[in-house]
Parts: sequence; C-alpha cells; structure tokens
Amino acid sequence: MFDRKPYRMTQFQRGLYRHHILCQRRFDEKRGDVPTVTTIAIGDGTAAETKHVAVLDRTLPLDIGGIARILRVDDLRNEGEGAVHGGTAYPERQLLRVFAEIDDHGEKGVMCVTLDRLYGTMEWRFAYRSWGSTQVGGGRDPIVELMHTDGQPKLLALYRLCELLDADDDKGSRGLYRAWIAEALHRPEGFGFPKFTRAEGRELIDRHRHHPADAAGKGPPKHVFREAWYAQGWRDKNRPLDETLYFWVGRVETHPTDGKPFWLDDAVKVACEHDGYGCVVPAYEYYIGGIWLNEDDSFFRVPAGLEAEILKHVVRPPSDTSLLMSELLKTV
Repeated sequence: MFDRKPYRMTQFQRGLYRHHILCQRRFDEKRGDVPTVTTIAIGDGTAAETKHVAVLDRTLPLDIGGIARILRVDDLRNEGEGAVHGGTAYPERQLLRVFAEIDDHGEKGVMCVTLDRLYGTMEWRFAYRSWGSTQVGGGRDPIVELMHTDGQPKLLALYRLCELLDADDDKGSRGLYRAWIAEALHRPEGFGFPKFTRAEGRELIDRHRHHPADAAGKGPPKHVFREAWYAQGWRDKNRPLDETLYFWVGRVETHPTDGKPFWLDDAVKVACEHDGYGCVVPAYEYYIGGIWLNEDDSFFRVPAGLEAEILKHVVRPPSDTSLLMSELLKTV
C-alpha cells in the first residue's frame, strides 16, 4: 500500500472478510449475545411498558463491498510534532477520521474510523437507520489489536477504505491518506512524540528530579503565585512496576479563604513513558480539582513560555463524531 499504484483488494481478501464476519455473527447468535435497543415508556398504570425497536445484529456489513463510499475525511494536525522547511511550518498529521457509507443487504448506515498515528490507537463507530438515534462503538483501542484473529474484519475494512480513498482523488488527497493509513499499520505501537521527548518533556523530567527538597511531602503546596503555570510530577503508587512519570500541567489559583491552591483551568496530563521507545506522551486527559502532594511528588513553576510549547503537542480528539454521523445518516 505504500506505492503510488491504486490499491485493489483481491477476491481472496473479500472472501476472507466474509468468512470472519459470518463466524462472528454465528458465534454471537449461539451465545445469545445479540444486543437489542428498546425504549421504556412510563404509562398511566403501575408498570412500565417496554417497546422493541431494533436488533443490533451488525456493525460491519456482511460483504466488504457494503462499505460503499467515502462520505467525509478529516485530519487533525499536531503543531508541536511538525517540521519547518524554508520558513514554512508543516504540522504533523496526527489523527485521521474517515466517515463511510455502509450497506448491509439494503440496511443503510454510516461508519466512522478514527486513527491516531502518534498514539497508535483507533476508534470505530457504527450507526444504522433501523437503530434510530443509537450508535455503537467509541473508545480508543490499540491499533495492534488488528493483528488478532478477531480484528481481521476491521483490518480488511481499512484496506477497503484505502481502496475507496484511491478512487476519490478529492477526498483521498491523491493517495496521501492511503499512504498515511499504511504507515500507521506498519507501526501499530504508535510513532510517539519524539520532539516532545527531546525538548519539553526532558525539561519536565529534569525539573522533577531536581525540585527543592522542601517541595516533597504530604499536603497542599505553599507559596504559589496566583494564575501562574505549575507542574506536578508523580508516579502511580498503586502500580509499583509502572515506571511512567506523570505530570499535571496547568494554571494555579488560590482559594480566597484558606489560600489552598487548585487548578484554575483544565490541567493537561502528561505521561513520560519508558516502555521501549522512550516517548514522553501528553495524554488527552484534563482534570479539575485541588492540588495535593504526596511524598516523592514534585511541584514546580513552569518557566515562562514552556507551557505554550507543551500545549502545542496536545491535540484534543474531535467531540463532534456522533453529531456528524447522525447528519450523514440522513444522506445515505
């Protein structure tokens, strides 16, 4: 899938996809593991009436050709991991979101696949007309799960998306997105954040290691500057074998009564991992609450300008996926 020739699925791949989908559906039926969607209306009497709406017996269509066409493609870019050439900034494409029409023997629906190449994660969502407003899926899973037997239909579905992207120069960006997906599959563990690792992340780690001794100890930190940026470094005490060093990074305010500090806005969570490729990864997590230091925690003021450099690496995932799927479902 890396060359410039249009990608075309073979008949073997199409047959393999159908085989896996049939096996999954038969297995679900055998276990009785086919969820249903119901509505519950409270009547005038003492009992509630349950009304059957639909059976969720499908996500991916039975035939891979049922992934019919590309409806929309979005990409989110990471300025911090980008590059500058000739004075022009080129942000890194971190996240790709592809909406596609699906047709399961006349049952129309919409599928959304979101791939994050830096984190090595994926998200799948499905919606069919017969489900009403119900959507299934969501949640980020490792791309490496596509290597499992149960992940083969999704892997082949991604190949089908590459085929459709090649057939649409406009939405497929003339093969660019197909190549991007191929690279994500080539390194399913994720590309990490190498620029953050070498610069801002390294500075956070160094300051954690050399924070003043009086900053360590239980209780809230003292003598903080209002509305200044701070970082709190800590390890997960409940996971003693986890070498990850975590940070909250955010602006601090103090309570007008007791003077105790708290995060003024959502603090960004940063995870400094040591799992083989040494990436310092800012996570998509935000936290509002008080600041409490335990032993071996660090709490230090972030140098001016560093907070802006840190936030360049943090790309919030799109929050409008469900809404877009509902709108696109009206067009299929």
